[in-house]
Amino acid sequence: MADKPKPEGPKITGSEISDSYAIEQTTFLLGGLLLLGVVSMAIMNFIHSLVGGETTGTVLDYIRYFIWPIWKIVAVILTIFAGIGIAYNLLKIKVLTEEEDKIFNPHKHYEEGGRQVEKLANNRWDKILKLANSLNASDWRLAIIEADVMLEEVLHNAGFMGDSIGEMLKGEGQGSLNSINEAWEAHKIRNEITHTGADFELTDREAKRVIALFEKVFRELGAI
Repeated sequence: MADKPKPEGPKITGSEISDSYAIEQTTFLLGGLLLLGVVSMAIMNFIHSLVGGETTGTVLDYIRYFIWPIWKIVAVILTIFAGIGIAYNLLKIKVLTEEEDKIFNPHKHYEEGGRQVEKLANNRWDKILKLANSLNASDWRLAIIEADVMLEEVLHNAGFMGDSIGEMLKGEGQGSLNSINEAWEAHKIRNEITHTGADFELTDREAKRVIALFEKVFRELGAI
């Protein structure tokens, strides 16, 4: 009978190892400083209890009133620098941990970036729709112009080559776009609006129809 596979234990990531190492080093450092202070006090008390005499008292007084205060100041300064070093190292470890997480968990960061881009695109499209649904004819023109700018970026991100929308729609990849006719028509109307200006007659119904053409292209390319 085949042996059953043993259940895997919890996986330890590099970030957990780094954090554990930092905590361990911090604990040893602070413990060492504390131990050094305790040992110094014990030595002072031991000397004071074993030896006596006027000369010894003079030596002990010299150590107590001159050496010991200086030592305490030095210890405090070393402790401050140690604390700064620990904080700096913890900050560097955090940065390294984030970079390490991007390497070992690329899908998570890709999905987060994708959701962010999608959110920005949807917010932009919502603003275009708001302009298209306005009661002001100038907003309808602006909606079409903004949609055309968005179309250029969407085509570029989809891999269409060219310096303009016309070049991208004529170049390689046009056969993969089912809504290419809609893209051409919407772009041509945008050009008429730009070249004619306020003289271009644009009704509410026509504006919404053009925006619907852009929407069909954007949905096919997954932009909204």
